[in-house]
Amino acid sequence: MNFKRRIITKTLDLPNLQRHNDNYAEIETDLTGHNNRLNTAESELIVQDKRITNHEVSQVAHAAEHITYVGPVPGVGDTKAAIDSVQQQLNTAVMAGDSGAAAAQAAIDVEGVDHRNLKARIDSDVIKLNTQLAETAGEVDILSTVKADKTEVNALATTKADRVYVDSQISAIGSATPKGAYATLTDLQAAFPSGTSGIYVVSADGNWYYWNGSAWVSGGVYQSTGIPDASLTSAKMSFPVIEGEASKNMFNKDTIVLERYVTTSGALTSNPAYSASEYIPVMPSITYTTSHLWSGACYDSNKVFISMIPAKTFTTPLNAAFVRISMKNED
Repeated sequence: MNFKRRIITKTLDLPNLQRHNDNYAEIETDLTGHNNRLNTAESELIVQDKRITNHEVSQVAHAAEHITYVGPVPGVGDTKAAIDSVQQQLNTAVMAGDSGAAAAQAAIDVEGVDHRNLKARIDSDVIKLNTQLAETAGEVDILSTVKADKTEVNALATTKADRVYVDSQISAIGSATPKGAYATLTDLQAAFPSGTSGIYVVSADGNWYYWNGSAWVSGGVYQSTGIPDASLTSAKMSFPVIEGEASKNMFNKDTIVLERYVTTSGALTSNPAYSASEYIPVMPSITYTTSHLWSGACYDSNKVFISMIPAKTFTTPLNAAFVRISMKNED
């Protein structure tokens, strides 16, 4: 508000008129100053009112450092006591929920393992599930790699044996007992040109034959065949040495080298009065005996000379693999 200075002009305590006018001037100055301060305070109140309004409608949480444990709270002594009370209630709820009969039962998995609490069980189940998923993914990758291609399956379906055909072949063979035997396949074909059921043995090759619907077909060797004369060689009759049992004759007269003699260097030299054996396989550090010995040597696995045989009964060196001996032809 504004004040207008008034000058007293009429008779009013004339001797003090000037003094009254001066007082009014000072009062006006003081009132103007008060008015300015009121205007400033009013502006500040408007600003604070806007701040309060903005704070009321704001949804932004207060910063933690702006919250203190001071001041009364309804029902408790102060804010700290209120928060502590809420924490205690939460702790009580958690303990009650984790220690009841239902919670204890929930902590036990399907395998009977007690995980102490539900969280530990859930964590364990999640780990197991992740492991199973990883293994399943690996198996899927393997299956996608090795799975049969559709073309391959179709090819197998095309080339598979027909059941009717298989049944007919089994019926043609009948029991495994031969119905007869013929000297040659030609004789069998002449006897049954249109085929017959059962199997027949041909002695010429030792095979058994059956009729497949259009021809006589070999089913393989029937049990065993005789050994033809002069068909066994020394290679087929060579067997490993059995320790602890008496050995048999290892000298093969059918493989000797005529007119040869084993020298002190292990080599063969010409001598018409002697014959030398082949390389005879032996075991290292084993004692052997020969009935006739004029000269002999030991060799390693590469048939390299090691040493001479000193006597009819001798022990082979540690690295011995073969021996050769020579004797007189009359022996």
